Amino acid sequence: NLLLTPSTRKSIFGSMGYDISDAVSLHGKILYNQRESTNQAAPEPIFVGPFAGTGGIADGITISSTNPYNPFGINLCAVADPANGCPVANLGFITKRPVELGPRIFTQDVDTWYVNVGLNGSLNWGRGWDWSVDAIHSENKADQLFSNGFNILKIKEALGPAYQDSGGVWRCGTPTVTIPGCVPLNLFGGEGTPITPDMLAYISTPQHDSSKQVLDIFTANITGDLWSMGDRYAGVAFGYEHRRYQGDFNPDPLRQDGESQDSFASPVSAGYNVDEAYGELQVPWAKSFSTDFALRYSDYSTFGSATTGKVGFKWQPIEDLVLRGTYSSGFRAPNLGELYGLTQFGATLVDPCNTDGGGFDPKYAAACQAEGVPNGFQQANTQITTFTGGNPKLQPEKSRNLNLGIVWSPSWADSLPWSSKLDFETDYFHYRVTNAINPPDIQLELDSCYANNPNAPQCVGFTRGAGSQLNPPEDFLQNLGKITTGGLDFKINWTGPMTGWGQASAALQSTHTISYDDGTQRTVGIEVNDSAIPAWQTNLQLGWKVGDWTASWNIRYIDSVKESCGNAVATPAVGCPTGDGFHRLGSTTYNDVQLAWDNAFTAKGLQLAIGANNVFAREAPPCDSCSLNGYDAGTYDLPFRFVYAELNWKF
Repeated sequence: NLLLTPSTRKSIFGSMGYDISDAVSLHGKILYNQRESTNQAAPEPIFVGPFAGTGGIADGITISSTNPYNPFGINLCAVADPANGCPVANLGFITKRPVELGPRIFTQDVDTWYVNVGLNGSLNWGRGWDWSVDAIHSENKADQLFSNGFNILKIKEALGPAYQDSGGVWRCGTPTVTIPGCVPLNLFGGEGTPITPDMLAYISTPQHDSSKQVLDIFTANITGDLWSMGDRYAGVAFGYEHRRYQGDFNPDPLRQDGESQDSFASPVSAGYNVDEAYGELQVPWAKSFSTDFALRYSDYSTFGSATTGKVGFKWQPIEDLVLRGTYSSGFRAPNLGELYGLTQFGATLVDPCNTDGGGFDPKYAAACQAEGVPNGFQQANTQITTFTGGNPKLQPEKSRNLNLGIVWSPSWADSLPWSSKLDFETDYFHYRVTNAINPPDIQLELDSCYANNPNAPQCVGFTRGAGSQLNPPEDFLQNLGKITTGGLDFKINWTGPMTGWGQASAALQSTHTISYDDGTQRTVGIEVNDSAIPAWQTNLQLGWKVGDWTASWNIRYIDSVKESCGNAVATPAVGCPTGDGFHRLGSTTYNDVQLAWDNAFTAKGLQLAIGANNVFAREAPPCDSCSLNGYDAGTYDLPFRFVYAELNWKF
């Protein structure tokens, strides 16, 4: 699995403006961006037989006794079929990850267009009235080619009946019905007997997916001043917006009909419309106090309408101090993928009835026995095929948001020998999201089912098939309860005096997350599902400017977090003395540097910059529970230095 994804981007941007008259102007923008990128994953495993639990072709594959590599001399039967040489079902599973073929390669080619044309102007209605209308068209086309994947139907043919022709060459099928191009497959050789190139050539196949997303927008806006209050004016803004979303996804035919060993996916072609109207009002009640009000009405063709609003204030009791606050409501509508998408993935699940040859966990024993799971049951595959995707009945996520802040800019710190400007800022935030869109935590659902009652509602999606192995469950998106979080933001900005040696500056931003609760195991300071919410995250920027030269040093700090050791072997050295405690992922600090030269080589507007991120190549703390590469890529940087150069010319 690649740590750094190869990516090449090419883009072109243009803008224009034309004054039609003193009161009306025409404006336009156009952007084209093209991206080529590559992802890589471990070689695709082959897993066949009824214990495979894919819910598809792989579960029903029988390995013929005439396959030249079958060492048992009998048919290995997925199901009993006496008429075809299978008096009993005697096959659980056979699996192999063919490293001979190499890793799975996913290459993307993505084209993005954005076009905006509009008019703007002023109205002779009094003081400061302006208007604008805009039409926007945005389009994204993506193609993905998947290489080194398998066709499970061809694997079935290559494991079926075989015979030797007159030249002694093994063929698939029978002397009367030969499968063209098929080469009998050997899954029994282990590492010492690799799968041959001819075998791989028959069962492997490229797969091509494509998608297209289109967004069309029309907007009309008016802003202006209503009345004066002393030397200030009450301002108003209102407008209308229409948006049209359209999305199309066309997975490879092999993925649609279940022949792809990698995953199933269904095509999607869907769209929806949104009409919105809004109004905003700012009222300066006094020189030191003002309020803001906003209201937005949204009408979606998918779920109906919603109204959101905002109330805010700003109070400056003295020149150096500002108090501010905002209370607002909001929502996030489900997107096209969340509404209509359908796919599958290999969820890593621990079967509660798994015994590793011992006895049932007492918490789950009654339910496992009620389901007919035999004593000594062992889970065949920890990656259980899980169907997931959209839900057209989803409702929007809704939120209530509170922000309170204070800004102190002490005038005594202005124009001093050591300071020309100093600001302190503190904000408290609290967000509450209801109807949060997420798939249920399928491991928690499975554990809860077997810890309570197999007839409970959460047990509906869990069934068992051959050998008592779990059948593919469903894990579709739902509106799952609420998410609440709160914390504090701190900011300090300092600018030093201009001297003959230049001017120094420093800025500090720090976030302290006090609480996070979404009803699952995810919380502050705990690593869960390849992600973490550190209690503290801090950035410190140090700068120095001399003439056209600017140097900066950025220090990024991430607080320590903990991960559950689970069933890991007791390792006191890493903080798991009993095997079921927590392993500490230590705090991490990254350093970034940059040197920039303005008007480089005496060319006005030309800037040359060189820099390095993670200049000391600090590695992320090792994470035992993370699924890929041994670290949390969502929280920490890549474990090596990133060096870059930039050339920018503004003219």
